[in-house]
Amino acid sequence: HVRSRRQRQMCIRDRYNIVAGKEHYRLEIDVAGLEREGISVVQDQQELIVKGKKTNPLLEDGEKYVYKGISGKAFTKIFSLGDWIKVDEVVLNDGLLVVFLIIDKPDELKPQNFEIN
Repeated sequence: HVRSRRQRQMCIRDRYNIVAGKEHYRLEIDVAGLEREGISVVQDQQELIVKGKKTNPLLEDGEKYVYKGISGKAFTKIFSLGDWIKVDEVVLNDGLLVVFLIIDKPDELKPQNFEIN
């Protein structure tokens, strides 16, 4: 299974989905406004660590915010992964970071069907 681990610090981006399939999981994480260079995804044993930070400021010379509702703060999100779960692919599309996870259970632990003679 996959679940989020609470951080001691406040997590800025708590907008994510966890989708379960028969032999896979998919994490969909809202990273609107971030670019590839500002996002890292690392699997360290049974933890998946997703970090994000702004790489390019939005303001041009002479500009200032009148109201700032988009924080732009860096974030770290840690997910606990169950046994045999591994990252298969990571895709960034339209502000959505999608992490495809597979369940890579060893063959000897998978159910086996036997032919009856």
